[in-house]
Amino acid sequence: PNFGYDLCVDRIAPAERLTLDLSTWRVAFNGAERIKPETLRRFAAAFASAKFTDASFLPCYGLAEATLIVTGVGFAPPVTVGLDRAELAGQRAGSSATAEILLADCGPPAPGVGVAVVDPVTCQRLDDGRIGEVWVAGPSVARGYWRTPEQDEAVFRARVAGEDGEHYLRTGDMGFLREGRLVVTGRRKEMLIIRGENHCPQDIEAVVERSDDTIRTGAVAAFGTVVAGEVFMGCLHLHGNDNSSHRKT
Repeated sequence: PNFGYDLCVDRIAPAERLTLDLSTWRVAFNGAERIKPETLRRFAAAFASAKFTDASFLPCYGLAEATLIVTGVGFAPPVTVGLDRAELAGQRAGSSATAEILLADCGPPAPGVGVAVVDPVTCQRLDDGRIGEVWVAGPSVARGYWRTPEQDEAVFRARVAGEDGEHYLRTGDMGFLREGRLVVTGRRKEMLIIRGENHCPQDIEAVVERSDDTIRTGAVAAFGTVVAGEVFMGCLHLHGNDNSSHRKT
């Protein structure tokens, strides 16, 4: 997971890195959560002294229900995709020059795997660059969960509106396709809707992390809360070794 790479950078001292030899590390998967290009850059820079190369990174996307891999970049330095906040809030990815938000290209589908980006409400397939729910089909997708037939019908046997053919797994993840390659933007259930605009909590957390040097990487949680009938955004920062915390709003 992405936070594991951040943890290595934060916890392994430069002197200790000099004792490591990572020259034989050929495949460094990153795909258990949304991938931060800044994390990949930090890790590659921090462990260059240990002979790690960013060509070993394999940004990817997968989930247990698809047993496991869905997309993967292959062996090349990671590709970064830039969006601005207006594009992300409007559920459309363009060719932004401002690049306020950086995301990682998770690559094309694995052999035999089909990936569709679909409007989660209308179930219509979306064009490249439109952000929607990621649907997955293929022989490695599970038949369902244990003894949950009603849930399985909705989750594992979805169909794209107006299309005949195979069933899809609704992953609950949001993203877009870019020339056949998947970029993941967040989780549908985690989306914060503030004054009619969509916000990924990971983006809010990243802003808070950058706001003060005393804030620990990976220790911030963004959430929505209702005050006097109005929805606000809040962040919780865990710090120190005693699990004490403070809140920034």
